[in-house]
Amino acid sequence: WISTVSNSKRWVGPAWILSSAILTTYSTTKFLKYQGEEDDEMLTPSTSKGGSRIFRQFESILNSTQEQNQQQQSQIVEKPPKSIRRTKLSRASILTLYRFSGSLLLGLFIHSHFYQLSRLLPRFLKTVQAAQKFLLPSVFLFIANYSNSIALDRIGISLTYTSKCGIPLITVLFTLLLDGFAALPSNATLFSLLPIAIGIGAASWNSPTFELFGFLAAVVSTTSQAALNVVSKRVMRRTGIKGAEAQRAMVFVALGIGCVMMGATQIVGRV
Repeated sequence: WISTVSNSKRWVGPAWILSSAILTTYSTTKFLKYQGEEDDEMLTPSTSKGGSRIFRQFESILNSTQEQNQQQQSQIVEKPPKSIRRTKLSRASILTLYRFSGSLLLGLFIHSHFYQLSRLLPRFLKTVQAAQKFLLPSVFLFIANYSNSIALDRIGISLTYTSKCGIPLITVLFTLLLDGFAALPSNATLFSLLPIAIGIGAASWNSPTFELFGFLAAVVSTTSQAALNVVSKRVMRRTGIKGAEAQRAMVFVALGIGCVMMGATQIVGRV
């Protein structure tokens, strides 16, 4: 039944929208913007007479206790707190590692015979063999995801995904450069891209969340995604490897690129 559901347009479409909107965009943005637990706020006292009188008594006792504690602390020489060693990895880097590792694990375990663990190793070896043919698409996959995480952290969801609407435009440009005018779609399709370009410009113009580095990261992610679309299809046509198998191969290489980059960052940070 897993194979039936995965090949059904009625299930794949809504599942992709739900996972992309909630499990991916919303959750990753919350992770990137998370600032830790907020400080506890003082509760507002009751406005009634009895409540205010009790509160004033409690406040006077509390103030006297705080003054005594401050006097005692001023006489005590405290040792400086030990510094906590934290990782040098940015949240965008950690998010990229989690995304690729989780995608690879899901690709290896979620299949019609997931209960047969004996098939896990052959699937992994098959993925490693296919990964050698998807090196270039995997590089674009890594750049697209890593730059997307940086853009979400810097400029937020709205401007990041407004920039992502430019993927069809850049895809057409890449197709023109690689395959010539003969590979371009019809004139009606090309003219339909014009409202997209106008919409991107109108939505991005004078955006309150605009920040140059974040916007450039969004543009790099958009360009890499378009390049991934073009290059991966060419590799899939040449090798005959498609679908989930091609996805696992690209994710495997992208995860390796991420691990190497993060390891180098840690080494440099310790020097």
